[in-house]
Amino acid sequence: MIQQNTVRVKNNASVATKLNCGEFSSVFELQTTDNNVILPTEVKWSLLGSVHKPVVVILGGISANRYVGYGEESSPAFVSENNTSVSNKTRLKGWWEDFIGSQGAINLEKYSVLSFDYIGGNTTYSQENNSQANHHNDSKTEYSQLQKVETLPITTYDQAEALNRILSQLNINTVHAIIGSSYGGMVSLAFSEKYPDKVKQQLVISAAAESHQRSRALRSIQRQIVKLSHQYNDVETGLALARQLGMITYRSIEEFEQRFSGADVEKNKLTDYLSFHGSKFARSFNASAFLTLSESIDNHRIDASNITTETTLVSVDTDELVFQSQIEALAQSISAKTQHHKIHSLYGHDAFLKEVSQLSKIIQNFLE
Repeated sequence: MIQQNTVRVKNNASVATKLNCGEFSSVFELQTTDNNVILPTEVKWSLLGSVHKPVVVILGGISANRYVGYGEESSPAFVSENNTSVSNKTRLKGWWEDFIGSQGAINLEKYSVLSFDYIGGNTTYSQENNSQANHHNDSKTEYSQLQKVETLPITTYDQAEALNRILSQLNINTVHAIIGSSYGGMVSLAFSEKYPDKVKQQLVISAAAESHQRSRALRSIQRQIVKLSHQYNDVETGLALARQLGMITYRSIEEFEQRFSGADVEKNKLTDYLSFHGSKFARSFNASAFLTLSESIDNHRIDASNITTETTLVSVDTDELVFQSQIEALAQSISAKTQHHKIHSLYGHDAFLKEVSQLSKIIQNFLE
């Protein structure tokens, strides 16, 4: 859990009201639930637009970050950690930018967009490169010192508390909406249960009140792969294999059939596809972050009957991680007015990233 009494802002949050885009860091004290060790936790977050507009919080999966997207026509600058202005040309591509902007479902002329990096995610840990550890030739003890692989007991309620701290720093009493997909949907549900007066409405895509046992079993195997690879000084390979295993469930059976079946398909196309995405993930994601957020997903459990926030749910018929039946049960349990949109997609759980047309219509109607 997060200690309630200490907040230290690394950059002046009031600057965000003067910029089209602001990037900031906040430092909280995190008290772990297992041994009560208090750790300083830096949370990086970004705001697109002004706090004087209706604020929409956008949260994605465990590999998402604060770089949601930005309006190209406004050519915003952002503030780095040393308070210097940086051109938007240096910014990372927004992971949900197809939904944001003057032509997107979330119009920055009407709304501001807030997002943050998850506690226990990539930015929580020092940026040790997994590949450097792989080429370390000394003992396992020295290797462990180079990159310590650990799991922090972070819950979706902790992520909700981090968001609450950010809103307090910005003097935002109530956000217009939270749009959460996958793990971000879990965080949105936790936030709406814990802080019902601080969010007007929420749109939850491919997330349920708790994880399905089949999905938990899969993630348990993924974590064992990473931990075993760490013992053999090859954590990057472990992360790559864990990601490859996950890729099988992120997309639908139909999508795999269309992509890889047929006489003209190259012999190793499927293997190359999995290897590419596994290696890409392993080069960019910290092993401890993966273990921490994977367990956070499995430990997620909210009481939907306590949710009094108006809620729109989206489920995908081909989702192999969060099943439509789970989201239907969630819809029946929430105390507030609830809508449930059931969509079809070849992309399974990844539909929240790929189904721009279908989801944009839902988002536009939701925000109006």
